Amino acid sequence: MKLLKKQILPDAYDTPAFLVTLSSPDGFSVTLCSAGAAVRAILCPQPDGSLKNIALSFADDAAYAGNSLYAGAVLAPAAGRISNGILPLPAAQGTGGGDGRDAGDGNGGNDGRDAGDGNGGDDGRDAGDGNGGGDGRDAGDGNGGDDIRETSRKRIFHLTRNENGVHTLHGGAGNASFKNWEIAETACSQEEASVTFSLTLPDGLDGFPGNRRLTAAYRLTPGHCLELTLSALSDRETYIDMSSHTYLNLSGIFGRDALDHELQIRSRYVAVNRPDFIPERIVPSKDSPFDFSTPCSLREQMERYPDDPQLKGNCGWNHCFVLEREDGEDPMASPVLLCSCPGSPVLLRAYTDAPCMVLYSGGYIENDLPLLSGFSREDPLTLSRSPDIVRSVPSCGLAFEFQGYADAPGGHGFPYHLTPAGQTWSRRIRWEFRQGG
Repeated sequence: MKLLKKQILPDAYDTPAFLVTLSSPDGFSVTLCSAGAAVRAILCPQPDGSLKNIALSFADDAAYAGNSLYAGAVLAPAAGRISNGILPLPAAQGTGGGDGRDAGDGNGGNDGRDAGDGNGGDDGRDAGDGNGGGDGRDAGDGNGGDDIRETSRKRIFHLTRNENGVHTLHGGAGNASFKNWEIAETACSQEEASVTFSLTLPDGLDGFPGNRRLTAAYRLTPGHCLELTLSALSDRETYIDMSSHTYLNLSGIFGRDALDHELQIRSRYVAVNRPDFIPERIVPSKDSPFDFSTPCSLREQMERYPDDPQLKGNCGWNHCFVLEREDGEDPMASPVLLCSCPGSPVLLRAYTDAPCMVLYSGGYIENDLPLLSGFSREDPLTLSRSPDIVRSVPSCGLAFEFQGYADAPGGHGFPYHLTPAGQTWSRRIRWEFRQGG
């Protein structure tokens, strides 16, 4: 294995930003970017000896400082949407007011919602993954101290509403996808190469409680296996639900849509959405466009269900699938997702210990963004100078976001778990890019 490091974006942040490439002897490599702790590129060997990038990658490194698509970025402190920007926590034990810094019981419950239905705004259909209004950087950074309403039963934290001024998206305007992470550790041996990024989010940022230390550890092992371990530690009880927003197109051709990709998802239930992408309820997926219990392409499902209101209202898929497991099963023992593409030698197998996976089919990716495509055998750190530039189209990449239940704090009755002060939160994701699929 090899590990290469290169400094980029000298003027974008207060601290240096870097690309780090982990590569195997046959040319397979993964390039990570400290901006957003993002997957910058995944280069897969092709039968003709060339390399193809299968991860949606901006052509210019500078795009990662704003990252309008969250391309490849770690999502933190909370993936997805929190409706109305309202985060309920149980009332601190033994207090009758104040800031409630005792940890409480950590359960969070499912009652937590006594504010509106979240429909008071646009549906946000003009950007990224349905973000509406870009990255929300004009909403303030949420650093003005805790905004808490406390009752005898719960505390309500008011978060930055960076999606149309209505909902909190991916953790708010100051979320980790827009930060430059520190390289905490690198390691390289004959058998593996790894890099660990770390970031501190201060107490009160975007309204979330706790000084939180986040880590994102990437590890490349034989067999084109990329592992990501996410972790967080807070000094106050808080809500953590980190994930990765890597878009994939196994053909490596980002100038066309990826709807011919064939998926098999280990799931029998899915959350259907309101027009503003907030989940309404969980329903069986059988005999619906969300039934991927046997291999099926996205295009086949769209043709089979041409008038489905969920597909129409989400420009395809932007839905939370509940992953199925047997009692006592090791969650990392069997893949929860298989993905292949006609004409591509790559078969993706994905593993995770997360309870859910959001499938976003990229319907809101805008046209004409300059992206990287195929490569010859060259130094992978010269990515931004590759001549192979294509222009994006909607659905040119698929994002598989392994996370908790969508809008778990939103009072839908979904499982909602809080992380007590001093207790490490963690999540594991493993992608295997097998050849000859």
